[in-house]
Amino acid sequence: MDIDNYGKFYGQSAVVWKDRLYTVCGTNGFEYTNIVRYLDLQAPCNGWNILYGRPSDGTIVPSSILKHLPAPRYRQGAVVYRNHIVIIGGGQSMNATVHPNNQQNEHISFTDIYFFDLELADRLDGDNREQMARCWTKRTINSVSYTHLRAHETPEH
Repeated sequence: MDIDNYGKFYGQSAVVWKDRLYTVCGTNGFEYTNIVRYLDLQAPCNGWNILYGRPSDGTIVPSSILKHLPAPRYRQGAVVYRNHIVIIGGGQSMNATVHPNNQQNEHISFTDIYFFDLELADRLDGDNREQMARCWTKRTINSVSYTHLRAHETPEH
């Protein structure tokens, strides 16, 4: 996947933290990623900077860290909460291929929420994929309940 030509991606989520525009995950229509990139909004536009997901480094991420990483995906929700990018949901097509050096296609659950620590990422060596993978943490929600309200009903407090 040509991540240097990031404009050809779609389905990535965008958030702003401090003076940076971050994008998370996305696809080119054939491959899916869990890349975290940013643009510095205060500096001259020199292109995207990769915080996590550099595909060409060849680093194998240990399974103890891999279990905390989000599966490559697109169309996920993302927000900034304190100093973290938080993502939930998203998906892949049934015949998806994933970015090199990422885990295999897996079921993407709304009970898994992923946090990317932006302050930690700023302190780490962005060229070290294993080190940057430590910025991700995963929280699993044990149960999900759904409430369906009719148009004329209001939630009880």
